[in-house]
Amino acid sequence: MAGVNPVPLICGALVFSGVAVGLVSFAPAQESGGAAEGGVESYPIPGTAFESYSPIGEGFESPIEPLADLKGPKPRVDEREARLKAARERSPLSPFFRDTELKVNSRTYWFDEHSFDLTRPRALTTGGYLSYQSGYLANVLQLRAALYTTQPLYASEGAGATLNLTPDGDQITVLGQANAKLKLAGQELTVGRQLVRTPYINPFDVRMIPLTYEGVMLVPERHG
Repeated sequence: MAGVNPVPLICGALVFSGVAVGLVSFAPAQESGGAAEGGVESYPIPGTAFESYSPIGEGFESPIEPLADLKGPKPRVDEREARLKAARERSPLSPFFRDTELKVNSRTYWFDEHSFDLTRPRALTTGGYLSYQSGYLANVLQLRAALYTTQPLYASEGAGATLNLTPDGDQITVLGQANAKLKLAGQELTVGRQLVRTPYINPFDVRMIPLTYEGVMLVPERHG
């Protein structure tokens, strides 16, 4: 078998290493510093569509050097909330009744899945929730409740696998939240059936009705 000359291979390796070093040396710095430090800052991920922000908008709203002062998600300002808050402050009612909130949310969900077991659960459902939240009594006690429902408009065989209906494909109506919140010594104690938002225990709100949990939760008091 003919021998292999190692010189071209070594030269080729050196050339490749030189190109790699050149690429690394000219790569832009990915540090968290501002534009003055040569760093690149990224836009935070918006929590809602109203908070979404585009670099195009920044070009119209920012100074000549926009990278020197990058904006985060653009907050949504609802003037009705300010007017409602001012009207509440003028009300003679106690905060427990004055700050009461009733909300109605409507949802419609089309689910169509090709499962690995070759089934195809499909369902068109409508519904939503009706929620109640009182104001604070003596700045200590608050009551909350939420009624959820999902009603089938169309359901194929095996539609219960969509998790938007019962295993038999029927509607679901449930009192998903019913709890009391107490503010004591800089802490918030919530007792009853409630939404929990943590990385491991959360509402899994990708279906018509979120997951709720019954128990006791103690967290530091939130302000604002």
